[in-house]
Amino acid sequence: MYYLEEVRVVDRTNEGRKILDILREFRAEVSDVLGDTFVDMLLYGSYSRGDFSEFSDVDVLILVKGRLSREENKRIDDLVAEYSLRYNIVISCIIYPLRIFEEYNTPFLLNVKGEGIKI
Repeated sequence: MYYLEEVRVVDRTNEGRKILDILREFRAEVSDVLGDTFVDMLLYGSYSRGDFSEFSDVDVLILVKGRLSREENKRIDDLVAEYSLRYNIVISCIIYPLRIFEEYNTPFLLNVKGEGIKI
């Protein structure tokens, strides 16, 4: 895979550690909802680079096998809303098929591949 396997700058601050803990919990719930369809979750953006502020959103990419059903998408949307409200953060979540993530190199995907942190 292209993304980083190790936690970088985000883990060096209390806020960064807090976000990682929240995302690990979120990841476990997403995995439970999606089952074998779930492949991985990546943190990208300001939290992965370590240049976040109190106003930053938390950018997350969920990699899946194939496409999600309408019900699966709704359940993930509900989890995003639940976690955003529970922890007073804004989670921006994008769901991507693994095949497209691996085969394409759009500017967006290159950015995620370059700075993404596996959760």
